[in-house]
Amino acid sequence: LTKDEILYPFVYDYYSVFLWSAPFCIFMQIMDRIIRAEGKPRLASGITIMANVINLILDVVFMGPLKMGIKGAALASVIGFGVGSVVFLCNFLFGKKTLHFSCQNLWSRGYEIIKTGSPAAMGVGLVAVKIFCLNKIVTTTAGNNGMIAFSVCLAALSIISMFISGAAQTMMPILGIYYGEKDFTGVRMVLKRAFRILMICAVVVLIVLETAPGVLLAIY
Repeated sequence: LTKDEILYPFVYDYYSVFLWSAPFCIFMQIMDRIIRAEGKPRLASGITIMANVINLILDVVFMGPLKMGIKGAALASVIGFGVGSVVFLCNFLFGKKTLHFSCQNLWSRGYEIIKTGSPAAMGVGLVAVKIFCLNKIVTTTAGNNGMIAFSVCLAALSIISMFISGAAQTMMPILGIYYGEKDFTGVRMVLKRAFRILMICAVVVLIVLETAPGVLLAIY
């Protein structure tokens, strides 16, 4: 990710710990979809929010009183997502459910699974490629100060992406029902409403960032 002598220790300290959160992140994404398909979107959202709240609280504790530095932020992510994964798993194993794992006709269903999941997988993969390329461009043209400014911009993007991902995850089950019923009027209605809400949220966030950028820097 970087060969810069100043940045390398920070990047190594962070990612050498943060990579351990990857299995938990993947598992939470899977369980989130399964529990939503069970008709429990509030429970899925609640567990995800809980995991991120734990992450944020531990960020403050590890990087503040315990003075663990940026490695503490990575450890907070591992613990937060780990707790979320355990709660998801317990809910799936011991809660009331209608869905069950089955290996029957797995190979014949594999194509449908890949076809359905490939757009989301490509989206995440291309975002990773985009950020990697942008990091390279910024570090080679603007140096460390440019990288700091760029990371603040990415933090602002993550705030807006909360509304985008929230709207997308809310739409998925509703659109699935309308599409399955061939109710394309309903599909258009949901898309229009989501678009209006997203535009309002984006404009509000943009106004806040333009008028009070210090707030973003303080959060960062």
